[in-house]
Amino acid sequence: MSLELTHTQAVHRLKDIADEIDRLEKKDSLTDEDRTYWDELVAESGEVADHADKLVRKAEAERVRIRAAAQPRPGAQTLPVERGSDGGELDRDILDPDSV
Repeated sequence: MSLELTHTQAVHRLKDIADEIDRLEKKDSLTDEDRTYWDELVAESGEVADHADKLVRKAEAERVRIRAAAQPRPGAQTLPVERGSDGGELDRDILDPDSV
């Protein structure tokens, strides 16, 4: 089963499933239909939890890729900049029109 839920939707669905399981658990006895529904809920909870975990891993992998892309590559040319090297000539406040 391929799920098309966002992480938030998956979390909400897991809460709904837990609520249904709690409701069924409070019954004195389960009908055959209740048992079937219980089994379906348990199976779905595993699928939804796996899907949510996959989304978390995907987001973490993307964050790592972004961090890696932001790092300078070894051997890449960099321009050394020293504090105060502009001699105070650069406009420091570009949002203030009077500073131009």
